[in-house]
Amino acid sequence: MLFYVACVTAIATRQVTLLAVLLAWAYVVLRVAHAYIHLGANRLRQRIPVYFASWGTLLALWITIALGTALASL
Repeated sequence: MLFYVACVTAIATRQVTLLAVLLAWAYVVLRVAHAYIHLGANRLRQRIPVYFASWGTLLALWITIALGTALASL
């Protein structure tokens, strides 16, 4: 849910940059990898790092949007 809100927020605040797009695609790829591991062997040693990497990527996307919005208002 936070991913969709981040995408809409980036569009609404005109913060769709190359970095934001790359982070969004990285998040999608990591979530697909997470689902693949979960539906396959479901080994937690493989799945947990991918999950936290996707979480960190989403956080980086939100920080990018927030900083871009803050700097644009200066």
